[in-house]
Amino acid sequence: MDSTIYDRIVNCHPICMKNNMLDVTTTVSTSQTNSIRLEYANILIAVMKLLKGSESEMLPFMNFLLHSYYCWLPDYFFITPASSTGKYHPGFANKPNGLMLHSLAVARYTDSFCDFLPDLSIRQRNTLVCAAWLHDMFKYGNPFTFKAGIYTDHGHPAYAADFFLNDLVTRDCLTLGLTQNEVLLMSDVIKTHMGPFTTSKHSNVVLEKPKTILQNLLFKADYFASRKENDIVKDLLP
Repeated sequence: MDSTIYDRIVNCHPICMKNNMLDVTTTVSTSQTNSIRLEYANILIAVMKLLKGSESEMLPFMNFLLHSYYCWLPDYFFITPASSTGKYHPGFANKPNGLMLHSLAVARYTDSFCDFLPDLSIRQRNTLVCAAWLHDMFKYGNPFTFKAGIYTDHGHPAYAADFFLNDLVTRDCLTLGLTQNEVLLMSDVIKTHMGPFTTSKHSNVVLEKPKTILQNLLFKADYFASRKENDIVKDLLP
């Protein structure tokens, strides 16, 4: 399975994905080169390993993860730490590629927490894992709408949530095989992943607090993955 996924990553064109995948004709792109994305392909594979179900059940989410990896994640996602100050995350997340590793850790916590909700469907679980992986996709700002900064942006949950509600992005998600409800679920849980930490002295943005079980699930996954004492989670990373 790993070699098949890796082949798809290597052969994936950033605009139109082929090789047994659906074509996506409308997209956005942040990078002219894929070299750094190929360098960290093992991280993407680790996320894909969290997907559940048969190959046909996983395929839409594999399509989605590949497309977001090449076309939506900003370049800084691959080369910046999860915290610009180093105060709020464990050691592995404060390295140059720490934002990626933190996002993988949140995805793994999310997958584990889903075990406590047996009524979740396979597609709901896979949707939550994808949301967890992308929850901090605009941690330093959304480069599609304004220049990203050198410090983490308090409004990043709202930026990512709104991104998935964009008509063109939603259309791509549907083309990749996700449903409208799954796109809305991702947006809904991402926008509240900061939990009670809704304000910042450095920003005028006031974030929403989690209200539903699934919103709280992603918040708790992010919270546990961000604790200093949880540096042991590095043993789970590739």
